[in-house]
Amino acid sequence: MAAKTVVIKLRWGKPASELPFEGAVAGIKFCAGRKPTHANFDAPRGIPPRYPGTRMGVEDVIRQAFTGAQEYKKKWISTT
Repeated sequence: MAAKTVVIKLRWGKPASELPFEGAVAGIKFCAGRKPTHANFDAPRGIPPRYPGTRMGVEDVIRQAFTGAQEYKKKWISTT
């Protein structure tokens, strides 16, 4: 994860504290990397690469993590 995002509305002469747009949904900025293939190393035969080799692969790993977290939260809530 690279950073949190904020939606702003530019207002001439206003301080930065008054720029965030009220009611806008906050988000998270993800960086899939310049070239995900550079993160991999030449693994010995029979051992899969450590990271996905494409930006789409990185996106899929992130999506799986969030989906898993949502499922975990549902189970947690149902047991309490």
